[in-house]
Amino acid sequence: MFDSRVKLLSDYAERYLVNSEKIHKGEGFWGRLMALFSSNERSFALSGAQGEDLKKNETELLESGYAPFCEIDGRRIYFRKKAESCEVIIRQNDQSWDLSEWGSGRSFITRLIAECYFMVTRDDFRIDDTEQKVIHALIGYLEPSLDEIVEARNMVYWTLIENVIEDDLVTEEESDTMLKIREALQIKEEDTYALHTKALNERYEQLKYETHDDEQIDLMKLAKIRQMAEKLGVDTENFN
Repeated sequence: MFDSRVKLLSDYAERYLVNSEKIHKGEGFWGRLMALFSSNERSFALSGAQGEDLKKNETELLESGYAPFCEIDGRRIYFRKKAESCEVIIRQNDQSWDLSEWGSGRSFITRLIAECYFMVTRDDFRIDDTEQKVIHALIGYLEPSLDEIVEARNMVYWTLIENVIEDDLVTEEESDTMLKIREALQIKEEDTYALHTKALNERYEQLKYETHDDEQIDLMKLAKIRQMAEKLGVDTENFN
């Protein structure tokens, strides 16, 4: 077991370290994940626990078949795996998270991987060797496809974009930070442009809704959108 804020909780979980120890392909955390799961196809359906399971304490969860897998910064993750399905519970401060808004299937697993990445990196915005081993074991258990890994990585960056543009301003410091994070996430230039464009389009539509006029938007707000587009390398002609 790893004695830190990020640790595995069972011998069962440690077995999933075997494959990740053999991976040397790719550069950086996401590159190694993509190499590890490049030809993977999950053998079971994954979903968040529902109903009475969310009300159970830890002893009751164990009695009903949930196994503790890992702990990340005070958040414990449990799995109950059956032949063709697997249920997930995340507990914090003796309460289970409601994961119903995470969707199902592909959207659920991409959200789960992205959230685990956020949990691991929230202390210092980097992944050390111990943290990398634990999250590799966790994701190895989940059996994601390459597309799901890519979508999870893009979701991480998408969350950053939303946080940056919520005040309708992109500072030089934020722009530099976004560049560094893009490099760490290994996001391709075309994916970056698409994510920036999508975020700005959504903000543009939101501002139009706030003016209660589908045809016009406050000129000062429009100017801010165009300034953000320039900072983010998006064609300003999209916002006229």
